[in-house]
Amino acid sequence: MSCRLFFALWPDNATRAAFCALQGRLQGGRPVPAANLHLTLAFLGQQPESLLPVLRALPSRWADFDCLLQFDQLGYFSRPRIAWTGMRNIPQPLTDLRQSVLAALAEAGVALPVHDGFVPHVTLLRDAEQPQRSGVGAFAWRAQGVVLVESVPQAGGSRYRVLCDEGK
Repeated sequence: MSCRLFFALWPDNATRAAFCALQGRLQGGRPVPAANLHLTLAFLGQQPESLLPVLRALPSRWADFDCLLQFDQLGYFSRPRIAWTGMRNIPQPLTDLRQSVLAALAEAGVALPVHDGFVPHVTLLRDAEQPQRSGVGAFAWRAQGVVLVESVPQAGGSRYRVLCDEGK
């Protein structure tokens, strides 16, 4: 058996509400369910269930992560047709956290799917048209801790289930 997994920053309720408000200002596309909003640090893809004990232990390494993220721009990935929000200035602690997560996964012998660069973002809409980049309305998120998440397929899209949030 295998699981589709990723490590992420998981928003608190107030931040989740801010992301939802921003979604409401965008036209077209399919909004990501509020419960699924997150910032992916490392997508692991399908991994054997036998790795879960090792992966569940990792978030405790980043339990003290605490960083203010300023979401102040909209972006668009044309090939998957995803509208997202992100940061013009990526804080160094976030970049360092991402590198630490990747290093821990490599140390644990976890093979990762290949991706082009790290563009920290929160996906707002899928099957979307390119959003207008004006009137984003900046807001801040004090991101804390790291979670391990499973993507559980279901009718109409995936549901994300936090497997380990000891680092939060």
